[in-house]
Amino acid sequence: MCLARKATAVWPLESAAQGQRPLVFEVPPLDGVSKSGKRRRALWELSASAACPVLGVCLPMCEQRTLMRKCGIDVQGRSDYELHQIGVSECRRRTPLAERLQKWLDAHFALELRQVADFASADDLRQCWQQAKGEPAWGGLMWALLTHPACLLPLEHEILGDVHMMQHQVGMVTRVEQQQWQQQRSQSEQLRAELAEQKARVQRLLQEGQQRQQQAQSEIQRLRQSLLQAEAEQERLTQRCQQLLAERPDAGALQALRLENTDLRLQCQQANRALRAGARPCGVAAPPGLAQPCLTPAVATSSSAAASRLSASAISEASAEPEARSELALGGVGAAPTADPVRPALSTKIACVGGRTAQLPAFREVVEAHGAQLLHHDGGDEHHLSQLSATLAAADWVICQVGCISHNAYWRVKEHCKRTGKPCLYVESTSRSALERAMQRIHTAQHALVCPAKRLDV
Repeated sequence: MCLARKATAVWPLESAAQGQRPLVFEVPPLDGVSKSGKRRRALWELSASAACPVLGVCLPMCEQRTLMRKCGIDVQGRSDYELHQIGVSECRRRTPLAERLQKWLDAHFALELRQVADFASADDLRQCWQQAKGEPAWGGLMWALLTHPACLLPLEHEILGDVHMMQHQVGMVTRVEQQQWQQQRSQSEQLRAELAEQKARVQRLLQEGQQRQQQAQSEIQRLRQSLLQAEAEQERLTQRCQQLLAERPDAGALQALRLENTDLRLQCQQANRALRAGARPCGVAAPPGLAQPCLTPAVATSSSAAASRLSASAISEASAEPEARSELALGGVGAAPTADPVRPALSTKIACVGGRTAQLPAFREVVEAHGAQLLHHDGGDEHHLSQLSATLAAADWVICQVGCISHNAYWRVKEHCKRTGKPCLYVESTSRSALERAMQRIHTAQHALVCPAKRLDV
């Protein structure tokens, strides 16, 4: 608020000597009675300290500049505070600017003036002010109360004092709000940056998704072309097969004869092996080039009988079609020197721990070629480890392929074989040749047990 001089203050004599006009203010009546009686007081009739809050609260600076310009006051290049001081000085007496300000305030706050027009006492005005000062828009009501005929000097001082304190509070609140505004502005800038980053990320993901979609579309097109080519190739091969069947109607019979020929060759080789194994008693040296085991008389007798039965069966089958099987029988006999070593039926169950499921047919073929039965467990890959104990318990020998089983399965195999005394062979590779070597060692150890005189170290 502007600091107002006392109403009785005048300019010093030296100022008057320099040609400056002293300021003279009208002193309001001290008896508390308005000079105007029932008439509303004008702006220049208020106390000297009332013009400052009235102009500062009720009149926007843009309107004040406009009214001053209309009154011929130069406002160019002057600050708001300078214009405010000029306005306060002009409103302390009746001037053209004061009259224009009076008209503007009466027109702008006509609703508030009608609201307090029916009040007749200062107590009614005071009660109205106590209720209004807690509201956000109290400027217009302040103007209506200050210019009311019933507003005496004590009430005017009370209203101006409340306004003065509220302006201090408003200033403090404004500073707090400015700080909060600065914080919110910083947060807003941070959120804008995060939003821009998220937008960039979304845009990048969208582009990546579009690229993947394009790649997927390209792959679909390629697969469709491959499918069309495969279907065309299948159609061509089907037509070719139909053409060949039409040209050679006996092709199916020839294929069946080829398969039967292969089976007969295998049967003849097995019969020749059984005959050679049954013809050599225990203790007789094997012919050069054949690593055949020796058998006890009981085993030899049973093997000879089995071989005789197998040979008779093969001969009877060969005699059923002499033209088709004569060549096979001769080929089997002639191939005896180059046949595999004789492996008598061991009646042994071999537990093979490890290896993939796809290798199981090859493992079974190797084990059954030695006359044994295969029990397989993959070491925990697809088979559960709880099934391992039952597989080990049912086996006579254990082959542990340590290169493809878990540590848990390895220790279970080792603990079981150590506890039960069951023989176990450990191999590093899961190949067919490694399993073949392991079966050779089992074969040698088994025959060492059958013929103690020919015992071999495993």
